[in-house]
Formats: sequence, C-alpha cells, structure tokens
Amino acid sequence: SLKWIDKKNSICELLSPVKLPCIIPPRKWSSLYVGGYYTYTGMNLIKSNDEAYLKQMEHMDLSQVFHAVNVVQETGWRVNPTVFKVMDALFTSQSDCSVIPEFHEKTMPDPYPKKGTKEEQIDWKRRATMMYTDNVRKKTKRIQFSQLMWMTRKFKDEKAFYFPHTLDFRGRMYANTAFLNPQGEDSARGLLEFSKGKPMGNHGLPWLQVHLANCYGYDKVSLEDRVEWTLHHEKDILEIGKNPLTEHWWMEADKPWQFLRACIEYVKVKELGKWGEKWVSHLPITVDGSCNGLQHFSAMLRDERGGKATNLTDSDQPEDIYEIVRKVVKEKIFHDCDPLHIIWSDDKNLNRSLVKRPVMTTPYGATLYGMREQLHEEMKKQMDKGKVFVGIAEGEDLWKHCKYLAGFIYEAIGEVVISARKGMKWLQDCATTLNKADMPIYWTLPTGFMVKQKYLKSTVSQVKTVINGKMASLYAAHGQNDKINKHRQVNGIAPNFVHSLDACHLMKTIIGANDEYGIENFSVVHDSFGTHACDIEQLGMILR
Repeated sequence: SLKWIDKKNSICELLSPVKLPCIIPPRKWSSLYVGGYYTYTGMNLIKSNDEAYLKQMEHMDLSQVFHAVNVVQETGWRVNPTVFKVMDALFTSQSDCSVIPEFHEKTMPDPYPKKGTKEEQIDWKRRATMMYTDNVRKKTKRIQFSQLMWMTRKFKDEKAFYFPHTLDFRGRMYANTAFLNPQGEDSARGLLEFSKGKPMGNHGLPWLQVHLANCYGYDKVSLEDRVEWTLHHEKDILEIGKNPLTEHWWMEADKPWQFLRACIEYVKVKELGKWGEKWVSHLPITVDGSCNGLQHFSAMLRDERGGKATNLTDSDQPEDIYEIVRKVVKEKIFHDCDPLHIIWSDDKNLNRSLVKRPVMTTPYGATLYGMREQLHEEMKKQMDKGKVFVGIAEGEDLWKHCKYLAGFIYEAIGEVVISARKGMKWLQDCATTLNKADMPIYWTLPTGFMVKQKYLKSTVSQVKTVINGKMASLYAAHGQNDKINKHRQVNGIAPNFVHSLDACHLMKTIIGANDEYGIENFSVVHDSFGTHACDIEQLGMILR
C-alpha cells in the first residue's frame, strides 16, 4: 500500500496545492488586497466575502495589523534533516510505533452471526461500525501524513522558505499552506526550524532545558523543576539525540517530534561543553498560554479564583486548571451513587487529558452535548495509544460513560471559573438584543482591527428526484441569503470575542518584541509564542 501511496503522490504533484511555501520572503501586506504571494493574487488579507465590511476596513488605520503580519510571514524556515531522516525511515518501513499513523487496518475477529440471536447480531453490527469508523480515521491520518512527507521532500533542500499569512474575520493569523506548516501538527512542527540561526547566549541553555520538559509533558511545575527534570534525564536525552531510531523513549512524549528535535539540539550544545553558549541555534523555543480563553475572561472580569487557576497571579508553582477541575469532578463522583462511579473514581481512568478539552473549550461556548462528543473522541484516542480503562471492556459502547462524565465536568467548570460563564452570558445577551433589532455585531480591538460578526442563513432548495423507482425529496444548502442567522449570532459571540482578543494579544506581543528588542523570528500558533532561545526571556516580558 505504501508503494501505491508513493505512486499516487507522484501523480498528485501535477495537482499539487496552489498555495505552497515561498522561497523568497512574501510580499509585504500594504493594503487589504496587496500582499502575501507574488503570483497567486486572488487572496485578500482578511478572509471575508462581506464587501461592505471590507469597504469599511479600507478606512481604518490597520498599520499595527500590517506590521505584525509582515513580521511573522518574513520569518524564514527550513527542514531539519535529522528529524526528516527519522520520520522517513519510520514511515517507509511501516514501523509499528505511535509517532506515525498505523498502516494495518483491523478486521472483525468473528464472522457475522447469521444464526445468532437478534441481540448478538446487533452487537456484532455495532462493533463492526466502530471498527470501520476507526479504519477510516486511520486511513485519513495516513493520507495526511504521506502528503506531509511529499511536501517536505519538495522543500527539504531549500536554505530558507516562507509562509504567507492571512487573517480570519476575528483577526486570527493563519499560515496559508497545507500539511507542512508552522501551525500544523506536532510532526510538521518537529520538522520545521528557523532558517536564521542565533547563538544560544547566557540564558539559552536553561530555556532549552525548560523546552525539553514542556515537550515531554512535564510542564506543570516551576521553571527550576523543569530544568531539574531535564538534568535528571540528561543521559537518556543525549542517547535519543544521537540514536533516535534505536532509542524509543522519545515516542512517549506529549509532543514526540518536537521533543526529538529538542534532544538533537541538546546534543549539539552539550558537545561544545563550556562553549555551548556559542552554539548557533535554529530551534524555536515555545511558551504556551495556560487555558488562554479563560485567562482573558478572568482578567477582564477581575476573577481571583479563575485568575489564580490560569496563572494570572504571581506564583512560583504554575497552577494547572485542568488538574483543579479534575479534582472537583473526582470529589463529585465520589459522592454519587450511580454504579458507574466505581469506574470513574479511579485516578487511572479519570485522567487529566479527559478533562482538558472541555475546560479549554468552555470560553468558546462548549455545550454539555459538545463535551460528550469531546470525551468520546479523547477516550478513543487514548485507547488507540494503548490506554486501558479499568472496568471498561474492549469494544464496549463508550457513550454512557461520556454522558455520565460530561455532567460532572460541566458542573465543576462552572464552580472553578465563575467569571467565564458570567461573561459568556453577558455577551450572549448582547447578541440577543441586537438580534431583535436585526443588526450584526461590531467591536474594535486595540490594534485597530474591527470585527464584524454577521452570520447569514443558508439558502436551501428542494431537489426532487427518483431513486430506485421511488420519488425522493432532498434539501441542499447553497450560498447565503440576506437574513441574519440569529441562532449562530448568539452561539458564536463568546468564542469569536475571545478568539479576537487572543489575536490582538498575539499581534501586540509581536510588535513589542520586534520594535523594542529587534526580535525578527517568530513561531506563533494563536496562544503559543516561540522564538530563538536567546530571545525568549525578552519575548516573555513583552508577552506579560
């Protein structure tokens, strides 16, 4: 199947994505319509079909916005050859490991019970559906991974390439290429590094050590403890950096490819001994917001408890909001009398990752039903990686567990971050009021960027056709009409408002770091900020 994928990839070169990285710095954005690619010019700075909105924006002072986007898209990138060799070796040998997609599709262990009872047949069909869905998901991952490999091969020998960036209507910045992208999956981010190097300097090594601990997943302790963790595992880290194909410990990391990339860097620095600070580093060191959306709500509404839980107050030991919520959930389940409470009172089952996504998406308007979906996805993902949930049989329907857990998580979040629920309610009330007047919602960010939220209803047409000799009536949505979609206006306001603040904070940080400290290279993904090891201290100050 690999040969087939490769063959198809070579055919696909003819249909390669229109938007590839640029091998010279992209054109600076100087207006809403001029910038980014040189030849592919059908692209505006803001992705919006709303002509009236773009016309309004032409008269706004967007100098800060242009400045921030231009700095980010002028950051040069290259492929790290060692990481690529490791990835290529594992992928082409169809290695059975967690850092590349699975190649082998599952088949049903037992045939369909034709003569079985109705219950047995239903059970078989349910298991077969789950297996089929699983296979489709894995196949999608394989295809995406092979496309990443195809694109990396194309650019691996370039000394530098660049990613043109555009904005969505909330002002969020996106690199415009598929697959190989500094905002992509861990595999893509592990492959990419800055094309310009900078010496590590005096503070570089401790930040590299912190970065190693962060990528491994040991990031809920003080910075000193993270450095300590790296020193404690130094022998293993150096082994991985020298022999990544024979050492497998790195594959267990939270971000395995970025962790591997950092191990390779660590070897280079350590080999120079006391001259380590002279090592010219190309590695982006990243710092992430802790539950960024909740940070915004807690800050705006001066919420002590939420602010402390998301590290807005001063403390050596970072708070872990996901762990705080998990403990509240555990306490609630402990006092529950449902038989399922035995399974979910177990710390090994009720892990931090299950709680993480519901908490993270709360400020973006996550509903109780949405949380069930998230839990279902997360449990499947953990089981794919070999996690065993004690008391849950293989092939068992997970839905009842998700429904059970979601209720407790939803309640616990409401207790820990009171302000977010209040803030969201206020925003939704504003949207409801404007809906009555049939008006869109506007707000302007400190960067001068104006957000306009105006969701329109889709135009739906009925198509009558004959299928298998029977008359069937299908409804298809195409395009939008001019009526405001009131339901979406209310549901979208909280997430869009917070995303726009994220975007504004990102731009302000880039401008400050560039203007005040001359920092030129940035690796940014919404609430994750990265630059060279020697500049991360200054970036951190501007960020705060």
